[in-house]
Amino acid sequence: MSKQPASKTNLKPRVSGGVPWWILGIMAVLGAGIIFALVQRSIPEDPEKLFEQAMVAMDKQDANSIRSIAEKLAAYPEFANKKKLLDGILQLGSSRPLKAIVLLKEASEVPELREKSFMLLGTAYAQSENLQKSVETFETVLKENNDSNDARFRLASIYKEMLALDLSLSHLATLIKAEYKLPESCRMRGDILFDRRQFSDAANDYEAAIDADKNNPINSVIADRLVQSLLKIGDLKRAEEYLVLLDQSPAKGFFEAEQILQSGDLAKMAVVVESLRKSVSFDPRSHVLYGRLKLKEGTAEKAAEGIAGLRASLEFLTRNAELFQVLADLAKLAGDENLSMAAQQNFDQLQALDKEFLNQLMAVSKTQDGYEERLKLAQLSREIGQLEFSTQVYQSLTNAYPDKSQEIAALREQLYKVLPPLVALPLPAEQEKAAPAEAATEAKEATTPPPSTTPEPASTPEAASKGADQPAAESTPSSESVPATDAK
Repeated sequence: MSKQPASKTNLKPRVSGGVPWWILGIMAVLGAGIIFALVQRSIPEDPEKLFEQAMVAMDKQDANSIRSIAEKLAAYPEFANKKKLLDGILQLGSSRPLKAIVLLKEASEVPELREKSFMLLGTAYAQSENLQKSVETFETVLKENNDSNDARFRLASIYKEMLALDLSLSHLATLIKAEYKLPESCRMRGDILFDRRQFSDAANDYEAAIDADKNNPINSVIADRLVQSLLKIGDLKRAEEYLVLLDQSPAKGFFEAEQILQSGDLAKMAVVVESLRKSVSFDPRSHVLYGRLKLKEGTAEKAAEGIAGLRASLEFLTRNAELFQVLADLAKLAGDENLSMAAQQNFDQLQALDKEFLNQLMAVSKTQDGYEERLKLAQLSREIGQLEFSTQVYQSLTNAYPDKSQEIAALREQLYKVLPPLVALPLPAEQEKAAPAEAATEAKEATTPPPSTTPEPASTPEAASKGADQPAAESTPSSESVPATDAK
C-alpha cells in the first residue's frame, strides 16, 4: 500500500474544535476592533474640540454637523452658552431670526463669545428687517474691534440699502484700501458711483472688481455695468476689452451700434439698431440710437421718417431726456418747429428735474433715516424715468418703515402707469400711418413701464413687488442654510 505525498498532507487546514484557523484569525481581529471601539466610546469627547469643529462647520455652512455637535454639547452644562450660540446659528440658517436673536443675546454675555455672537446677532436683526438694530450691533463690534473688516463690510452693505450712501462709501474706502473682499467691495462702490452719475470713477471700480477675481461667476454682470459706464464717457477702446465677458448682453449690442455709428457705416448701423429695438424695446437707448441714425442720414425726409419711427416708443418712453433731445433735433431738421419746441421743452424740464434728483440723492446720502426725504427721492426718480432706482428706494423704505408698507406698496404700483410727457407733443396725425409695423407692435405690447436707463440684473419693479408683502420673520424655508461670518 502506497503512502500519500507529504506535500498534500501539509495542505490540510488546521482546525480547533472544527473551526478553520484562518476564520479564528479574522474573529480575533474583529474582536479587537469591537473592543477598541467600545473603549473609544467610553472615553468622553472633548467639548472644547467639539465646539471648534462646530465653528469650522459654520464656515462650511454645514448645518447637519452643527446640529449634531449641539446635541452632544447638551451633556455639558458648562457649555450651555456655546450651545445657545450653535442653536442661534441653526435658527438663523432656518430663517427664524426672532428665535435666533434671543439665543444670540444670551450667548453674547460670555466675553469669549461676544464678537462672534454680535456678528450673528447683527445678521439676525438684518434678516428680521430691523436695520437700525443691525447697524447698532455691527457698530458695537467695530467700536470694540476696529480691525473687524467683516463688521465694516456688513455695515457698508446695510448703509447702502438704507441709502446712507456717504457712510457706506466711507467704510468701502477703508475696505478697498485693506483689499478686503475686493470684488464685492469694489462692485458695491461702483454701483453707488454709477447712481450718482460718476461714471469714470464707477468704471474704475468695476474694472478693479473684475481684475480682483477673474473667475468670479458674476463678472458678466459687473462687465455690463462697466461697459455702460465707459459708453457714457465715450471710452469705446477701453470698453472693447470687456466685451468677451458680456455673452449676449444688450450692452454688447449697444457698444457695437455706437462703434458702427462712429465709423459711419449707416447701412450696417440700421440692421443693428432695428435688432435692438425689437429685442430690448423698453430700453430708451435703442430708440435714442435709432433717432441718432436718422439724424446721421441728414435729410428732412429721413428726419420725418425718424419721427414716425419714434412715435410708438414715445407713447411709453415719456420721461427720457436723451430721447427728447434727439426728437427735437429730428423735428428741427424736418422743419417742424412746433414739435421741435415741445420736445426741447420736455428736455429742458427733465434736465431740471434730473438736477433736483441728484441734489436730493446727495441730501439723503448724508442721513440714516428720513421717510419724507426718501419718498421724495423715489418720486423724483420716477419723474425722470429711473424706475429701477425708484423700486430700490421703495424697497429700502419698506424695510426701514414696515408700518408704512401699505402706503409704499400703493406708490410702487404707480410705477406700472406711464406718466404723460411734461409738455404735450404735437405729433401730426399722418405720422401714425407712417410708423413702422414693429413700432406699432411695441406700442401694443407695452403693458408695463420700461426699465431704467441703468438696469440692474435681477431687479425689476415686477420682481421687487413679488416679495414686498412677505413676512419679515419666522418664515419656514424649504431648505436650511448656515449664515457665514468671518468674525473670530
